[in-house]
Amino acid sequence: MENGINFINLQDALPRKVSNLQTSIKNYISNALHQNQFNITLEMYLVLRCLWEVDGRNQQEIANILYRDKASLTNLIDNLEKRNLVSRVQNEVDRRSKNIFLTKEGQQMKQKVMPIIQNLLDIIEESTTPEELQLTLRVLDKLYLKIK
Repeated sequence: MENGINFINLQDALPRKVSNLQTSIKNYISNALHQNQFNITLEMYLVLRCLWEVDGRNQQEIANILYRDKASLTNLIDNLEKRNLVSRVQNEVDRRSKNIFLTKEGQQMKQKVMPIIQNLLDIIEESTTPEELQLTLRVLDKLYLKIK
């Protein structure tokens, strides 16, 4: 036991608590997307969110942001294309690469989905003070940078 942290008790261990929170957030968003019949998965939402921030990113940029393998995004982007939410456009500089752009429907999806995310943020804000939340984020960032 170092610094008062006991990693033997799995239920109280930091990695377990972080994993539980991550799972709860993923389940909340997945269930809300399903209940509202948006016909997208959590993973599709994450790709769309990258494009809502900066439209026209390439697949590698999206993979880097989501900490995923570029190849693992191919099926997700294919499915988003089938739903007419994104389109692939040949990159003018690198002909081997394609940029992913939101369609009109993909842009409109943001207005439908963001209230779900805002509701989740409201729950988090109601459960903690702004100072606690900022401290938690700083500590998590610090731990991530140290461990990665």
